[in-house]
Amino acid sequence: MKRTNGFAMIIAASAAFMISPNAEASSLTELWSRPVRATYDSGKSALALEHCIGSAVSDWGAPSVLHGEGVIDIWVGVPFAIRIKDGPTGRTISFTASGAYDDRVARAIGRCL
Repeated sequence: MKRTNGFAMIIAASAAFMISPNAEASSLTELWSRPVRATYDSGKSALALEHCIGSAVSDWGAPSVLHGEGVIDIWVGVPFAIRIKDGPTGRTISFTASGAYDDRVARAIGRCL
């Protein structure tokens, strides 16, 4: 009987984690549907930012990069995503993340501005 209760507790805790706002998303689309955690401005080129930020986050895994017209998305798995958007006078960098990555991603971006 105790095994069943312990197993039920593990399942309940796992389910609670999966619906937590700090839980990892299952896709890039789901991740970007969450609130943006911070936004920064930079006068550096998009390629310079992509290289610097991509290198900084590569400590956590191999970064993936998706290029679009005037926008670049960088992510490692799906605990966070960083977006670089071209603007009329520079680039805007924003990110969304599970709570555990907020400080680390902010520091990585901050070193590249």
